[in-house]
Amino acid sequence: MKIMIIEDESMARDFLAKTIRNIFPNIEISAMAESVQESISWLNTPGNDVDIIFMDVMLIDGSCFEIFRNAKINAHVIITTAFDKYALKAFEENCIDYLMKPIREEDLKRAVGRCCGSICSTDLDKLLAALSSRNKIEYKERILTYNDGHIIPVGIPSVMCFISESKENYAITKDGRKHAVKETLETLASCIDPEKFFKISRSCIVAKDSIHSITKSLDGRLFITAESPSGDSGNDTKFKFTVSRSRAKEFLSWLES
Repeated sequence: MKIMIIEDESMARDFLAKTIRNIFPNIEISAMAESVQESISWLNTPGNDVDIIFMDVMLIDGSCFEIFRNAKINAHVIITTAFDKYALKAFEENCIDYLMKPIREEDLKRAVGRCCGSICSTDLDKLLAALSSRNKIEYKERILTYNDGHIIPVGIPSVMCFISESKENYAITKDGRKHAVKETLETLASCIDPEKFFKISRSCIVAKDSIHSITKSLDGRLFITAESPSGDSGNDTKFKFTVSRSRAKEFLSWLES
């Protein structure tokens, strides 16, 4: 059996590949891609075919659903994402399963088993109920940060944004303080509430209640000014971030919801 992984976060892509190889040593990972265009190009190349495609929803140049419109897909598709809101769309495209990040081994085994057994029907009501139940859990309430040898717990509601700079990751709290964290942004995005935080780029996750204003450039990018909702004038708490064109539409939809 051959597999393709479509995922724009390198750590998530490598982790999924490693997990698949550990659980299913006889499965061959034939291709990996990080963008819509790269995926379309590979799938439309004669001779390229796989049995299963693991596909993240938001890629570096747009939504994975563009792939369905521009490539002929004969494989079973398993969606992998941190958000449950794409479930209906996924099954409209006849995806065989929908795995929420962080992906659990039992869910991965179930999804691949479903493909191996050629079970192409899914009880959507039961699946959505399961997704809803899972979404009520386990979002982090606090995170451990590190400063001069000290470990400092920081409450997630006090975080304005998470950023990555010079291969280091930080939580910036609403009082303007910068705290080093060990988790990658990909890991953080999978364990904090997606209704309250949005990963606007590979180097930034921003809190919804910290977004003060947005401007739009002629080329479609969004420029965000984030600041503390409390308006603490004792600290410089304003930060500016950019949302790429490929994520702008989804970001505005998330902000409005």
